[in-house]
Amino acid sequence: IKNKKEELLSALSEKHYSTKTKGERTLPVSQCLGTGKYLLVVHNDHTHFIYQLTNPSQVKEIQKEFNLQKEDDYLINIKNPQAATPPGVGLAEKQKVKFPASLQNKFANYSFIPLATSEFLNYEGVEFLLIAKEKVNLTNREGELKSCLEKIHSDNLLDEFAKINSPEALVPIKE
Repeated sequence: IKNKKEELLSALSEKHYSTKTKGERTLPVSQCLGTGKYLLVVHNDHTHFIYQLTNPSQVKEIQKEFNLQKEDDYLINIKNPQAATPPGVGLAEKQKVKFPASLQNKFANYSFIPLATSEFLNYEGVEFLLIAKEKVNLTNREGELKSCLEKIHSDNLLDEFAKINSPEALVPIKE
């Protein structure tokens, strides 16, 4: 998690390092697969993570390799960092998030809970699970989503991401 655009760009830049066995190595610059906007929508007993790519305007081969669509809808759950994890799965113990008691208590005895507040995403080391839903055109469900829309969260980290202030801002994507 980075608080400033400059920190994020630095973390994604090309890195050079040395190893004893292979000598000088280069980790190439990270490339952006796309930019866009997203909504976190609490709906009944679950939370939707809905996104729209705004750039590139058309999904290209690289986005397809990562299964990125122009728009999509997933259910999102947060992993309880205190829940048992099978060996080799998830983060190492020292990398796991340490939530304040007010957030940790929301898990009770559950391993995963729906993302009910975006506050969980403010902590380094948070693990979440995206669950694919049936793939339908989101614009066909706009009325349903508006009626259950309780909370909108926009990503303010980069100016390039569009702010979403209301459900009406979810503009249908033209194909």
